[in-house]
Amino acid sequence: MFGDRTLVIARELTKLFETIHSLPVAEGLAWLKADPNRQRGEFVLMLSGAPASADNGEGERVLKLMLAEGLPVKQAAKLAAQITGMAKNALYDLALTLKSG
Repeated sequence: MFGDRTLVIARELTKLFETIHSLPVAEGLAWLKADPNRQRGEFVLMLSGAPASADNGEGERVLKLMLAEGLPVKQAAKLAAQITGMAKNALYDLALTLKSG
């Protein structure tokens, strides 16, 4: 579900037994189970963001629809970025490529 993202487990922050451990999310449960002391205390969990390449073509599809409706490249890229969450600059570059080819 979370792919190859990184998990940071911070335990007992600002205390004597403070630990901070970074590992692939798939290994998190095994790391906690390996030592009963790791399961005690207060935790903060941080998960890295999803990679930008997780688009699956949605940005291009939305961009093509906007361009087909006659929107200017800049406006189409801006709206497609708002809809899909992709980077506006990447969509703008893609729109220029689509318009020229």
